[in-house]
Amino acid sequence: MTPRTQIRRRAPVGWSAVLAALLLLTGPQAARAGDGGEADEELEGGEDDGLSLDDEFALLADELVVEGAARHRQELGQSPSSITVITREDIATSGATTIPDLMRLVPGMDVVVVTPFNLGVTSRSAWTYENNVYLVLIDGREINDELLGQTAYQAQPVSVEDIERIEVIRGALGALYGANAFAGVVSITTRGIGAKPRVEARIRAGEFGTMGASALGSGRIGDFGLLVSAGGEFARSFADRDLEAFRSWKVRALGEYRFSEDTRLQLDVSADGAQGKFSTGAGNILGNYKAQFLRLVFQSPDVRAHLYYAHTPTSGELDQPLSLLGVTLAEFAPVASEMNAVDAQVQWTLPSFYEPLSLILGAAARVNQASSDQFLVPDTFLDPTSDRYHQAGGEFWDWRAGGFLQAEYAPAEWVTLTAGARYDYNSVVGGALSPRLAAVFEPADGHFLRLGAGRSHRKPAFLETRLHLDLTFPEDSPLAEPERQAMRELMTRVLGNEDLGYEKLTTAELGYLAVLLDGKLRLTVDLYYGFYEDMSELSSRVDFGDLEHSSFRFENIGADLDIFGSELSLRYLPVEGVSLLAGWCYREIWYREAGLSHGERFEAGQSQGKSPRNLFTLGGRFHTTYGLLGSLYAFFRSEFRDEAVDNPAGLLAPYLVRQNPSSVMLLGRLGYRLRAWDAVDLETGLRIFLPISFEAPYWVVYERAGGVTPEGRGYGGEPLGRVLSVYLEGAY
Repeated sequence: MTPRTQIRRRAPVGWSAVLAALLLLTGPQAARAGDGGEADEELEGGEDDGLSLDDEFALLADELVVEGAARHRQELGQSPSSITVITREDIATSGATTIPDLMRLVPGMDVVVVTPFNLGVTSRSAWTYENNVYLVLIDGREINDELLGQTAYQAQPVSVEDIERIEVIRGALGALYGANAFAGVVSITTRGIGAKPRVEARIRAGEFGTMGASALGSGRIGDFGLLVSAGGEFARSFADRDLEAFRSWKVRALGEYRFSEDTRLQLDVSADGAQGKFSTGAGNILGNYKAQFLRLVFQSPDVRAHLYYAHTPTSGELDQPLSLLGVTLAEFAPVASEMNAVDAQVQWTLPSFYEPLSLILGAAARVNQASSDQFLVPDTFLDPTSDRYHQAGGEFWDWRAGGFLQAEYAPAEWVTLTAGARYDYNSVVGGALSPRLAAVFEPADGHFLRLGAGRSHRKPAFLETRLHLDLTFPEDSPLAEPERQAMRELMTRVLGNEDLGYEKLTTAELGYLAVLLDGKLRLTVDLYYGFYEDMSELSSRVDFGDLEHSSFRFENIGADLDIFGSELSLRYLPVEGVSLLAGWCYREIWYREAGLSHGERFEAGQSQGKSPRNLFTLGGRFHTTYGLLGSLYAFFRSEFRDEAVDNPAGLLAPYLVRQNPSSVMLLGRLGYRLRAWDAVDLETGLRIFLPISFEAPYWVVYERAGGVTPEGRGYGGEPLGRVLSVYLEGAY
């Protein structure tokens, strides 16, 4: 284990490094911009891509060094927030083919596969498929979609095999990362440019038409390094094997210049595209997603900075008719839109003037632009003198900026205090202050006790504040032309609501970590409470006799929540090459309603059953340097009731209610690795994804409730089925 004092100590900052960062106009990076350098090897387990047995126990110590919870390297036990590390070895032996499936290994993380394209994660909050309570970063770049507010994991320029490690930090983290770090942060670090040249390729194929291929190559010449990767995936629908459900492609190039062993400049260029079905609170969107990124990164021991530009053209159709008494009045028009974003961040660890005190200062700014010829702008319907009266098309701008200060004080070797706050301002929803306070005690070697509290905010997405879609009218629509224009005007009060405010989450937690048996055994226990305020929900105020005063939009009118939970995780390395994992999460949610006493709120919460109370994880992985390797994990979710299922009768119809029975998800891999021609590593094997329901049909599971109409139109989520696939990998 790296000594805590060595991790905490920082050398005085060089003013030349600060000037370089300012000249780049760049900003804070939550995690390292790529990896692979000597300075990163201590944290990331080096650049050896093999699974050497000699390194297995060292890798457990590697898990005990983290960065995302405090924006600097520290022992896991010193983290001011609950954090779980998914290592390269977890990834290399797991049966997971997506990032959310990897996060099933995190205690308390509820993963929801809505469709092969639409994957979500949530924890320490009410169950949701909307995938908007975590801020997700890839090498420090925010990948939460500005249009929908969700994270399109399947439409990113990196594959699972490109990832070095994932830090999942749970709790309110707005004090460090700003709005959208609501229930936590998922910080993904990709594999970097190694000291030696390497080339990798892999293919995969299996049931439901599942196919995937990717390749990666990297090398160095002196202080210059280059990494290039590409890949693609395809899958058919779980519900209909003749229907394409998802396809994607991705390319990426990473160039790097090292000024010194721990100071570097990187240029990251990537592009990707995907097609599939995505679920929102308003219904399913069938769409095409593309993105191009250009990112410049500067990193030194005390300054981290980045500047990036993102261009994301999308097109799609909201598959949800507007119907009344079974008659389709109108349908949403297909939409093509473009979004552009420029993001700059900088983080500076201030020079130490007092040894026990460390200060980190950061600032960030972002500008977004969205445009579409199909968006409706309310002003064009309110002003008859406008030259665009009742015409579709518009352009929208917004900006946000924020700054944070974090102080870490260690008055004695056995105690560390962390305090910080961040203020963020958004041009649409205003300002928000997010504080955090934590204390970590080490009463005995290898035993850590953590107390913490914080507050965070979720900024509503463009969908929730300003998105208004145009309509098309079928030939058999009963609406005459004046009524059609009245319906189009109603659309300016459907979905987007510019008066929508932040959602708020205030949390408190108590955590305990024990590292025992010379590091072979790790036990974590976390108890937490959260108060969730101003929930955003679609609210129907539609009266077809008075369309002028009707609306169907997002509003902060949902019930406030009291969230209580516990998370327990046990990880054990009994022998070299074997890692066992057990985890349990219990969560209780009380829905606050006006006029109810505490006892009545508790009974209401018990009867609601809108979130699964119990999540269990049990399994392990094994490997040898050459020979057999694999893993098998079982993930159990208790029953719950989904009360927000899309109604196939149309957007204006009330949500459906479905009971989701208890289920188990088995995720596994069995492979064999060998060395060929003294330089090539080959691996082949099987991966399995097997959902099991506790009710018939036992081999079909809905992680989000849904179904298919008699006419064959799907709504809500898709049923999951077994996916067995074979793979072949090679590395030189």
